[in-house]
Amino acid sequence: MINIEQFLGLKKGNRIFGLDLLRSIAIILVLFAHGDFILRQNLHNFKGIIKLDGVDLFFVLSGFLIGGILIKKLNENKTFNILEFWKNRWLRTLPNYFLILIVLLCYHYYHLNGSFTFDYRYLFFTQNLVTPNPSFFPESWSLSVEEWFYLVFPICVGLFLFLTKNKKNALLSAILLLFVFSMSYKIYKSFQFEVCYSNYDMYFRKIVFARLDSLSIGVLAAYILAYYPNVFYSKIKLKLILGLCLIISTTILPLNVFFLVFNTIVLSFGVFFCLPALMLLKNYPNYIGSIVLYISAISYSLYLIHFSIVLWIIVGVTNQYSYFDVTFDYLSYFLISIILSTINYKFFEIYFLNLRNRKINFFKRLNNKLQ
Repeated sequence: MINIEQFLGLKKGNRIFGLDLLRSIAIILVLFAHGDFILRQNLHNFKGIIKLDGVDLFFVLSGFLIGGILIKKLNENKTFNILEFWKNRWLRTLPNYFLILIVLLCYHYYHLNGSFTFDYRYLFFTQNLVTPNPSFFPESWSLSVEEWFYLVFPICVGLFLFLTKNKKNALLSAILLLFVFSMSYKIYKSFQFEVCYSNYDMYFRKIVFARLDSLSIGVLAAYILAYYPNVFYSKIKLKLILGLCLIISTTILPLNVFFLVFNTIVLSFGVFFCLPALMLLKNYPNYIGSIVLYISAISYSLYLIHFSIVLWIIVGVTNQYSYFDVTFDYLSYFLISIILSTINYKFFEIYFLNLRNRKINFFKRLNNKLQ
């Protein structure tokens, strides 16, 4: 039997099963949501399988993990090295992003016989800063949200640290600032648009300024874990029930102004309350654990590849005639996405992960020698 940890180049001891489980659920939800395109194209009156937004799960998890890293760095060092933080994050996210961007550019340029015009905003993640995300590389909207958060949040922490000289206060102030900023932006925008799903998707859900609050909630969870662990781990079952109720409620909320402004916040706080229980799930139960670890490891590649590369090719080149054809295309969409993502992870993504880890370990050893 294949050892998944060895195959993926992972160290099992460094993994927390609950967080891998959350990441796996998030990417599976995204795949199911986008896979609906195949079913809608061929099945009349199809309403969709999944109503839950997996991207919000990613946002809270990302904020939680990045917040934990940043807090650890702050507590370990007297000075806060923003450049080192950015370098480590960008080695993790940018190589994969630009690889897929180049692949898509080549494909569209060839497919449109050279008439394709590239939007340079994609180079700076500004394509959906305050305007609707273009149809080209549509899933990149969430990467823009995360990259801007990685850029802005440490700057806010650094500024508050300069003003207050207190790490805890600086962190909390930065969290509250970005949370209030995003909420204020959404409330302001809610007065400009009619209440409908298309407006929600274009002007709220996929806008950078409107989504920084979800990541801030994840960082808040990391903040409580770091400085108030007893509070974080208290009443875990009650928090889990509350979190699941909040998450489920977002699938049945009525479409109104409250939905436009608060839907993503309700979902984010739902994940927030589930995190303590997930943190305690640290052991992998045999086959289930291997599957979760596998999907979690390739999730970033899977997110980048499944939609603009796999889904649109399947949708664009096929015309179904029967339920068998639809089923075949639907299953092919999942299988091809996983295969291509595995190849990308093994032969491209992992190289930059190892490069980043080698640099981190080198500077750790150098710092220990100097001390």
